[in-house]
Amino acid sequence: MKQGLTLTELAQTIERQAARKEDFVIDTRQVTMLNGRELSLPVGPDDTAVEYALSDIAHRQIGARLGIHATYYDKLHEPDAALSDDDRAALRALLDTNVNTLFRRLPERRMVRTFKPDYRMAPDQEAGIARAFLSDRYRPRDNDELAQHVLPILGRIPDVHFPGLEVTDRNLYVKAVAPRLERDIAVGDPVQAGVMIKNSEVGHGSLSVQPFVYRLSCLNGMVSMSAVRHYHVGKRAETDDTLRVLSDATMRLDDEAFFSAVADVVAAAVSEATFTMIVDQLREARTGERIAKPVEAVERIVKRFALTEGEGESVLAHLIEGGDLSAYGALNAVTRAAHDADSYDRSTELEEIGGRMLDIAGTPDWHAIAA
Repeated sequence: MKQGLTLTELAQTIERQAARKEDFVIDTRQVTMLNGRELSLPVGPDDTAVEYALSDIAHRQIGARLGIHATYYDKLHEPDAALSDDDRAALRALLDTNVNTLFRRLPERRMVRTFKPDYRMAPDQEAGIARAFLSDRYRPRDNDELAQHVLPILGRIPDVHFPGLEVTDRNLYVKAVAPRLERDIAVGDPVQAGVMIKNSEVGHGSLSVQPFVYRLSCLNGMVSMSAVRHYHVGKRAETDDTLRVLSDATMRLDDEAFFSAVADVVAAAVSEATFTMIVDQLREARTGERIAKPVEAVERIVKRFALTEGEGESVLAHLIEGGDLSAYGALNAVTRAAHDADSYDRSTELEEIGGRMLDIAGTPDWHAIAA
């Protein structure tokens, strides 16, 4: 598992970000893109313009909402470094023209989630940030609010520890392990039950709670996908038009009722029944059909699960090093590759892919990979 924050560092990060959050619901005719990099909003004193640096997430959401193809948008947003400064400036000006014309010709109300300027930071970091461009119906469930309610819930787990804590531009991750709930997949290969809570403040999905398995021999983590449909809290965002952290029904609940439901979901995710089910799956994956040709099998894994070439090389190296050519060995090679990922988001995605691989163990889909 990729190294994240300590519990103290997580709390400090959440607190620092909470102090800077500011949301605006605004008509796009009042919004202006500048230099392909900033968003100008009339939110200062007497409606004066305030400029915010655009995050990569906000860029992608603006392009998607306006129907600008990502490849074209990126060519203008980040012009080729080999171009002259004048040519790069011209391309960014063209992006401004595209976006601002559509803002005015196809007006709508949008929520812009921002971080206010922080003048305590270094000059190159103090600027305000436009971090998300969302539906005006978006219902935030923010990380500070979650931490206040969810961490005490997790604290009730006996001897709980937190091997994975992080806040990225996209998500909050809380990975908690219940060490008293431990089983051997094989002799000398113990795993412990856990839970992963993931939340996005910027439209990358609603609050979700998923079973998490922690392998002690190599400190790998695997996010179980078999139960995700049952443990997903709120409505999954399908299109930008319906981006909501919570369903309409949940929005009508008060916080006490909502977080009471979260507590029930957490308890189910780390229950002995859920853990037993996952352990049985892992044991079956270990004793099932084995990979005949590792190189070809990893190539199929790369294609099926959209891994990068570098990730594929990492998976192959860990598969060979582990010496276990079962489905269990293969999913552990993927979750071990999560240690090497460039970002915490991608590391967790690889842990989730490990869970997806467990789901296909023993099926024709696994045979197609292993044969």
